[in-house]
Amino acid sequence: MRLAAPNVIRAVGLAVVLGLVLALYLALTASTGLPGQSFRTANAAFDDIGGLRVGDDVRTASVRIGQVRDITYQDDKAVVDMQLDPDHDVYRDASAVIVARSALGQNFVMIDPGKPESGEMPQDGRLDDSRVTAPVNLDQVLSVLDARTRKATASLVYEAGTGAAGHAPDVADVLNRAPELLDDLRVVARTLAEPGTELDEFLESSATLARRFDGRTEKVGQLVEDLSTTLDALSGDDGAALEDTVEEAAPALTSATKALTDLRAPLDELDSGMRALRPGARSLGSSTPTLRAALREGVPVLDKVPGVAEDAVPAVSSLSGALKDARPLAQRLEKTLVGAAGTTAVLAPYTPELIRFFERWVSANQYGDKSGNYLRIDLVVRPESITGVLPVRDPLVHRNPYPAPGQADLDRATSLLGRR
Repeated sequence: MRLAAPNVIRAVGLAVVLGLVLALYLALTASTGLPGQSFRTANAAFDDIGGLRVGDDVRTASVRIGQVRDITYQDDKAVVDMQLDPDHDVYRDASAVIVARSALGQNFVMIDPGKPESGEMPQDGRLDDSRVTAPVNLDQVLSVLDARTRKATASLVYEAGTGAAGHAPDVADVLNRAPELLDDLRVVARTLAEPGTELDEFLESSATLARRFDGRTEKVGQLVEDLSTTLDALSGDDGAALEDTVEEAAPALTSATKALTDLRAPLDELDSGMRALRPGARSLGSSTPTLRAALREGVPVLDKVPGVAEDAVPAVSSLSGALKDARPLAQRLEKTLVGAAGTTAVLAPYTPELIRFFERWVSANQYGDKSGNYLRIDLVVRPESITGVLPVRDPLVHRNPYPAPGQADLDRATSLLGRR
């Protein structure tokens, strides 16, 4: 019985060693699956695998269906062997792409299993190269930008990190509000993506607006604080005062709308009147310098007006009496002009001839001889003067005795000897 104790100790020690070896083996091989577990394999050739490593996930619709078993290189391409769970079917037209799992370089293989019509993928089958897409890394995206833009981006990231340092609660609040902000950002993005949206003009306007706040951040902060105080005051009593104001504002707005509607017609008339006054106002504006000069020079003259007016008072008083005495004469003169209206209407068309008659009369009496005679009138006897006394028209002479208005200067006597 004493010899049995060492054997038991050896057996227990051997069991412990075997357990440790088995645990170590399971730890080293757990990434490739448990011993005895069945799986299928497939591979795909990538031009670039980025930071993909052995043991990374293979997923379908973000569900893990396997892992990367091995990575080898053939013909300048990286062949990724994938160990897939047998419970998930993969077909011949399957496609694969390497997707970034995080910004720290972790990647995984995303597989689209394809359609059953193309047939099931055989064991250790290879995906068609046309359906394999290499990953797009962040450094590749940044390489599209020029050096100045990359430098500005790096500065932005650095400044953002520096500004966020020590503001963990604020960052947490931002993350809590992120869903709402992202919804608003989605609306903005859709709006900017619509045809006709001038994104460059929008960015220029945003930059101009941002520059307007340079050096005014303290004022803006104070304004925000004042706005917060105002909103806090409005929120007192659960916003009862603001609610009452809004309720009372509805009838007031209705009345204001009606008043503005009634005011539209007068405003239209006022607009028409202002348009009619515009030429006169423009002329008045252009003549303002002349009017100002006339008023300035008229001051001395206007200073003399009171004295002249005082001197004219007796004359005006006498003139008033004379006008009263002339009232009967004015009535008779009115009757005379009314009676002469017929004669005036007949003579009106001959106004140019009458004016010309008086002009020639003045011209004829303008110069005289030594004896003091200015005008001599002689009687000229012509055949038509003799024949004119008889009621027989002389066939040898023609003259229009009643010329129409404006025809007297053009009318000439015509006889056998010609026009005269």
